[in-house]
Amino acid sequence: MMIPDSYSLSAGVAWLFQPLDGPASKESIRIWWKERRIFYNIVVILTAVVSFLIYVALVFRSPRFLPLVDVVEPSTVLAFMIGGPIVWNLAYCLGPIIDIAVSAGKTKTVGPLLLKLALVVSLYLVSIPALDSCAVVFGFK
Repeated sequence: MMIPDSYSLSAGVAWLFQPLDGPASKESIRIWWKERRIFYNIVVILTAVVSFLIYVALVFRSPRFLPLVDVVEPSTVLAFMIGGPIVWNLAYCLGPIIDIAVSAGKTKTVGPLLLKLALVVSLYLVSIPALDSCAVVFGFK
């Protein structure tokens, strides 16, 4: 696994979206995606945890919510706990498939663009609890 020389955030982000050097083979594309999977999952999981903590904090502080009723609505928890990981892993798993189909044998790959797209979709998905509770608390919903 290629790990950035520096452990700064900017070096990690630059490495995460660094395109392949030279012509892309199917195997080099697979390796590129495999090296980034753990970082992708860490970012999405941390965002999900922060989103859930914001959601819980707003539910307990807002008079618009019933604290113990609105925090653990079973259908929401089930969708978030099961559906979220399925969708964010699907978003990631489609990346190498599309990248290989489009980029194999070419000098420029679409991997970095697809990874950014997968991150945007996944981060939006796991941010829905916080965004929804903010909308309720601040009167947008």
